[in-house]
Amino acid sequence: MNSSRLLRTFIFVFSLHGLGSFVCANSFTLSLQTSSYQSATEYSAEVVADGNESIVVEVVNYSSQSTSYIGSISLDVNASNVWVPLIKNSNVLPSDKITLQGPCKIRIQGRNNSYNNYRYKMYMDILYSIEPKEKESPSKKFATVIPENATTNVRVILEQSTDLINWTAASPGVFAPSTAKRFFRVRSEEE
Repeated sequence: MNSSRLLRTFIFVFSLHGLGSFVCANSFTLSLQTSSYQSATEYSAEVVADGNESIVVEVVNYSSQSTSYIGSISLDVNASNVWVPLIKNSNVLPSDKITLQGPCKIRIQGRNNSYNNYRYKMYMDILYSIEPKEKESPSKKFATVIPENATTNVRVILEQSTDLINWTAASPGVFAPSTAKRFFRVRSEEE
């Protein structure tokens, strides 16, 4: 690791010191430093989140070797087979952090600008974490589903209970108040 890269990494990590709970223990860094000899677009590694995960971008650190001759460097996101710039030439997040719901990918892409045959390097570091998506709401988790290819008719049954052990059939409608709690469930059974 060259000394400028080491110093830049030290400054980036040191800048995170006062962030407290903002930085997760399971955070990772995605980095790209464009080379001073290449004019082609360069890419970092890709970070992938599956359908049951989210990528949380917590901190962005951007710098350029020259403020006069800036190329372009951006954090790109791909959620439907198209790469789109999310943050370009900036340290600023639109909010405290960005949560990208999976399935998706992120990467950093950069391209130097040149002046008098000298190419000016650009740097971007992203602090991110991969987190599981929030659990489904109870209404989705406990839904009764009739299979598409059921071989016989399926009866949908509404039941009530006061102790969650003994269940009796109930009809949909209006129910009067009672002194005991009343629980309801829906289940299905093949005829």
